Amino acid sequence: MSRRIREIVEILSWYIKKHGLLRFIILSFVKLWRHINNEESVYVFDLYFPNILHKFLHTTKVSLRSYDSLASIPAADIDQLIKLKSEAVLYRFLNSFFNRNAKFWIVKKENNVVGVHWTLLGGFNGFYSLPISKRDAIILAVEVFPAFRGQNLWPQILNDTVSALKKEGISRVYIKVGIWNNPMLRSMKKIIGSRIGTVRTFHVFNRHITIWDQKSLDSFS
Repeated sequence: MSRRIREIVEILSWYIKKHGLLRFIILSFVKLWRHINNEESVYVFDLYFPNILHKFLHTTKVSLRSYDSLASIPAADIDQLIKLKSEAVLYRFLNSFFNRNAKFWIVKKENNVVGVHWTLLGGFNGFYSLPISKRDAIILAVEVFPAFRGQNLWPQILNDTVSALKKEGISRVYIKVGIWNNPMLRSMKKIIGSRIGTVRTFHVFNRHITIWDQKSLDSFS
């Protein structure tokens, strides 16, 4: 059995053990449908303006720290992430983004890892459903772990991430949220930013194809 096949078997076994076979099958179909029907709301934060802070005071204290390489992540945080995502899933996840020169952010509440996300300067080779300049950044692969959801953490996490990027000289920050992700869409309403519209993005023969919803663009303009 090749290393690649062993890795896939390990990942599948971990997910089945975590969710049970029936729920794993259901979640797999849900993920497949979201991949096919990948409509997303696009938001932008223009960092030239000072009012990027979210509208409400912080209610829960969390801390953020970013990492540029796998080796720089503290072992204690890696151990927590392995328990949450499995070793095979975690390292595949980390390497896929570090290989693109993305920056990994770990969000902690006291000593507990509560969530993770990534930032990438210049998007994916200057694109993220729309052209992205080298002075712009995107936020992607956001995850707040189940035990910490419903605590209104995302507005603070996003605010602190955007504020840190502004100090690095970033001009604008973009983020996309799946239209199925109602909790995050509600959280985005608590943050001072602009919703550009909704888009579907497809990759065909190394080309990006974007389909924007006309009504959503009309409402932005």
